[in-house]
Amino acid sequence: MERCDTENNRTGGVLMFVKKEYKPKLYYKKHIPNTVWILAIQVQIGKIKYLLTTLYRSPSCNDNEFLNTFEEFLENIIDFNGTQIICGDFNYDLMKEEFYTKKCNEIILQYGLKQLVNECTRITPYSSTLIDYVVSNDKNLKIKICHTPKISDHSFVSINVDNSNQNMQYEVHKYRNYKNYNKTHLQDTLLANEWNNNGNVNQMANDFVTSISTIMNDMCPITEIKILHQHANKKWITGHVLELMKRRDEKYKAAIIYDRPAEWEQYRATRNEVVKTIRSEKEQYFRNILDSNKTNSTKLWKNLKTVLPNNTNGGPHEHIKFGNKMVSGKTIADYFNRYFVNGKTIADYFNRYFVNSVNEIIQSTKKFNDHEVILNNISEHNKMESFTKLNMSDLRCFVKSLKKSVNLESGITTNTLMDSFEVVGNRLLDIINGSLETGVFPETWKISKSYG
Repeated sequence: MERCDTENNRTGGVLMFVKKEYKPKLYYKKHIPNTVWILAIQVQIGKIKYLLTTLYRSPSCNDNEFLNTFEEFLENIIDFNGTQIICGDFNYDLMKEEFYTKKCNEIILQYGLKQLVNECTRITPYSSTLIDYVVSNDKNLKIKICHTPKISDHSFVSINVDNSNQNMQYEVHKYRNYKNYNKTHLQDTLLANEWNNNGNVNQMANDFVTSISTIMNDMCPITEIKILHQHANKKWITGHVLELMKRRDEKYKAAIIYDRPAEWEQYRATRNEVVKTIRSEKEQYFRNILDSNKTNSTKLWKNLKTVLPNNTNGGPHEHIKFGNKMVSGKTIADYFNRYFVNGKTIADYFNRYFVNSVNEIIQSTKKFNDHEVILNNISEHNKMESFTKLNMSDLRCFVKSLKKSVNLESGITTNTLMDSFEVVGNRLLDIINGSLETGVFPETWKISKSYG
């Protein structure tokens, strides 16, 4: 049994009973005095993980405060690898089109979830309202509203989970396990290494990478983690993100155990870092999709459809209102069909535009005699005969200014580079200055997969 109690005996508080055989674990608990109570428990049924959440919002709760709290909660569970089920009394009547009711539903849809209850859950002699929600990322849940037996003015909400299909697909992600990472061990091992300093830039750079990589592979091996197929479409959940999530969960456990301001502050900072990183990785993922599929519209839309909601309102639109006129979906479809059937006209416009643009560029270049650019005004002192060598102070400042990044294969991260700098800084300086002197860029540094 897990509970999130109220301060008085009049309103609020949530309670959850879970059988021990389902291995319940507290995942999230949030309480705003006299207004909001949220309780989430992780369970496992067979091979599938579930996150069960119960929620209550007091009618007196400030709307903006609740929506911010609810969105914060959804940010915290966005990375949960399993089925999410949120149920409770939201006190927003979905039978009415009101501003904050719509806002709440928009937030639910924004996080890839759906509200599944479609009939009134509180029926009195004076009103019938739909204020008890079931929100989930599994749209196949079977929801039943039981109006009897009647022990309160709210009806029972029954949720039937179809757990018959245990053969779910998984996607494998790789990440480094930094549990045993030790700065002192890294420095001592590197200090004991024999370094090749024969002046060959490629050999020196290769030794540098290999030395650190060998230690990191031994101390922080690459680990694989399986993610359920229903979340496998979140390609932006990289190994680096998973590592941050694990660290966040550890901070949260410590905060619950010790319940001190310092631990809670560390948890909040780590949680915010996870949210920020997920947003950044997601943005970069979509940028890569757009860049890599510019010439293949079929593949581009196929990728986008895996993450875009099919229908934000749960069903097809029979009619759409334009001003005071109702237009049927069929009429709109006919307009679009005729428009794209005449696509050749659109293509002609584009072709003429680009052909004319090229002609304008060619014409504009004719004002230069023989298409030559005169370079006589460049003075001798602006010529670059050689590069200036770096010193240790410059290199240290440069390394400190590097953005946080992770190289999965080599194990060399911004943090490991900083931690080992006092030992390997002079080696790194020799490689960089050697490269500037000889004009040779190390082969091992030309290609790298980076996880920011």
